[in-house]
Amino acid sequence: MMHTKLCNAVVLVAASLGVTMGTSDEARAELVMVDAIEMRAHRADVVVIGTVYDIADKVAPGTSNRPGVKYREVAIATKRMLKGKAIKVVRYITYQDPRSTLADGQRIIAFLDEADRRKDLVGQPHLKGRLVPSRMNAYHSEAVMNLAKLPAPGVPSRDFTMLTDEASIVGAIRAAFSAKGLKPGQVNLDAPLNSALYRSYYSGSAVMVTVPLDALTEASAIALLAHKHVWERTEGIKVLSHFKSTANIARLKGLLKDTGTATRTANGLKKVVFLAREAAYKTLVSWGVNIKKPPLTK
Repeated sequence: MMHTKLCNAVVLVAASLGVTMGTSDEARAELVMVDAIEMRAHRADVVVIGTVYDIADKVAPGTSNRPGVKYREVAIATKRMLKGKAIKVVRYITYQDPRSTLADGQRIIAFLDEADRRKDLVGQPHLKGRLVPSRMNAYHSEAVMNLAKLPAPGVPSRDFTMLTDEASIVGAIRAAFSAKGLKPGQVNLDAPLNSALYRSYYSGSAVMVTVPLDALTEASAIALLAHKHVWERTEGIKVLSHFKSTANIARLKGLLKDTGTATRTANGLKKVVFLAREAAYKTLVSWGVNIKKPPLTK
């Protein structure tokens, strides 16, 4: 299914994967990146559900060297504070006019950052001590959403489903906050071909979702190691590379005899590669494990 809003999607550099592609519009594949709702929640300083009750146009005073800055302040009457200090009214600043998507009385969910912690906002005095919409690292990822009219076809989750109502969104966020073993950073997962997330964003190439590095992600990676398809086992190894442990070292050592193969093309030459075996070996080496190199090609 061709998504209609992919003009800003990243173009896949197929040559790096050993795939030869034409240059016509039909042959161009687009790699789509989306942020899971759980990743947005972890990244933000404040996550609030509430009702919009005011949108005000304001101007920050200028100086002799700098003109005044026009901005909008959105006030939200708090209904649920999922992250951040519990206050009755949350206000955030935006330079864009939110009236095209928001109106007084609408119930919204907002992922907000403390402007003082954003390096890209340094040197803007009117933002001192204020909140701004979170900066999203992927396309199709909104920081403020109208809960009565969520983006079609829904909001992506770490389990490759599309969430379509407030209850499921809140449940996913709370589960993310209660997950153990959270580490700094994130990882991009390939969405399975049969998943709702993949079908929602597919545009001729891979669909990837950004998720947090926590125990839930580690457990999902471990489960993939036993998948019947070598591509999925390799994906599990890639994700597990962020979770070095004695148990995971043992798991990857067990894959050094994996027989799954794929054909790789480089410089016009084809070779058959033991895909999962190669990924396991490289990960173990990167962890500093002293291991004998197994045959990686046929």
